[in-house]
Amino acid sequence: MIAKDPPARTGVGYNNTVDLDPCNRVGPPAVCTSTFGFTVSSAGTGTAPASWVQWNGNPTTSYKLVTVTVKLGGTTLATRSAVLSNY
Repeated sequence: MIAKDPPARTGVGYNNTVDLDPCNRVGPPAVCTSTFGFTVSSAGTGTAPASWVQWNGNPTTSYKLVTVTVKLGGTTLATRSAVLSNY
């Protein structure tokens, strides 16, 4: 048996000039619009430096904290945060 190399994977860093919120893109995915009344929002994804969220005292040009929140009728159902790195 001959081992095959795994397919090449390309890492995609973030770009401070691109809005990372998928709900703000043309043709938002179905997760952003719910017929059940859920709202999906994000923080730290905008293109303006004032919208970036610092993580652990590091500069936002290297690391950003992104948070996605799902709510229903004002009640938070889920919150997930992730740190994006650019190095």
